[in-house]
Amino acid sequence: MTKQAETQFERDPAGMTHAARIAQLKAEVAKLEAAEAEREALAADAPMEDHDRAWRKIEDANTMVAGVAKLLIRLGVIR
Repeated sequence: MTKQAETQFERDPAGMTHAARIAQLKAEVAKLEAAEAEREALAADAPMEDHDRAWRKIEDANTMVAGVAKLLIRLGVIR
């Protein structure tokens, strides 16, 4: 196999190497974990007077978690 053929074989259809794809997935997992931690912290520590604002932040975090989870499912990282 030539060097060019090896390079094409090692890359996925999006043009990313396996190492780049793994790095991207690790970054997405880190975002997911951070969003989940933020959601849990907001749910546990939200004072009553800031309930509406905190609830909106929780909903935003849930939306981000769902989006990242869909991406990871689509990429086959999680089921």
